[in-house]
Amino acid sequence: YKKMLEEAKIYIDNVNYNINKYTLKCIKGMLIATIVVWALNLLNIFIIEPNIMAIGASVSITVCVITLLIARVIDLNKDWVKYFLITAVLIVVTDMGIELTYHTIMLFVLPILLAAQYTDKKLLTYTYVLSLISMIVSALGGYFFGLCDANMLFLTKGPTAEYLDIAQRKMTFTNINPNPWYTVTLYFVVPRCILLTLL
Repeated sequence: YKKMLEEAKIYIDNVNYNINKYTLKCIKGMLIATIVVWALNLLNIFIIEPNIMAIGASVSITVCVITLLIARVIDLNKDWVKYFLITAVLIVVTDMGIELTYHTIMLFVLPILLAAQYTDKKLLTYTYVLSLISMIVSALGGYFFGLCDANMLFLTKGPTAEYLDIAQRKMTFTNINPNPWYTVTLYFVVPRCILLTLL
């Protein structure tokens, strides 16, 4: 029985090691994608305000590089490594969510998908809780500091035709968000958190 337990532990450690390696590949992918998006923005192919892009990309690149450097000198078999890697992914997702708001909405599932590969339910719970916090920070931080999401600012609730004045070639908005702390939380954070829960 003791031998079986030892073999099972070795097997789980080997699985976690391979998943850690895969998670590191994903972090490398995030690093490359961030550099490419920033470069395209510098070339005026994308039109994100340069300071917003620079701050978001700099933070994300820094987190990815530090994580990859640390991963080179640590033992990837250690149990805490998966928490470290998932936390790094969550920091990058949160940072990009603040800076680029609606462009990064699909990124919020990445930490959950990565955590689901491991055999540790505690890690999945940890990732889920931090993902909810990330969602709150990203939505509110994005409203005040990130790329303007006009839907957050004007609280649109109908189709484009309702706000478009074709004759004057203008958009007309009458309801400016009176209380972003409440409305962004209620209309953006809560629905996204519910959707994340469904994963």
